[in-house]
Amino acid sequence: MAITYSRESGSLFPDSILSMNDKKDIDDSVKDIVMQIYSLIENNKINKAKALRNDHPELDDYEVNAADFNLLAEEIQNIGIYTKRLSGTVVSKDEPTLDYDTGSSWIRQLD
Repeated sequence: MAITYSRESGSLFPDSILSMNDKKDIDDSVKDIVMQIYSLIENNKINKAKALRNDHPELDDYEVNAADFNLLAEEIQNIGIYTKRLSGTVVSKDEPTLDYDTGSSWIRQLD
């Protein structure tokens, strides 16, 4: 049975694991442009706000839009879809041959 994963926000799970970069809070160096964007949004000029945001790639390190949150939500959704495939697994007390945290459990495929 083929599984269809969500790709709406850019998730590549399970072919690739999500790599989240650290984001910065808005600071004095970008405050003015961010306030302009917020002002456009408040005045219902969404397309202009989006265009202004896209014209400033220096804002990529700052959290001023929902794209990263949408991607994270999609990744979580895809992990949920993937776990449905694990219905033939159990939590095992057998120790694996790798490093692990004391007292942890792990999933193994049923034979």
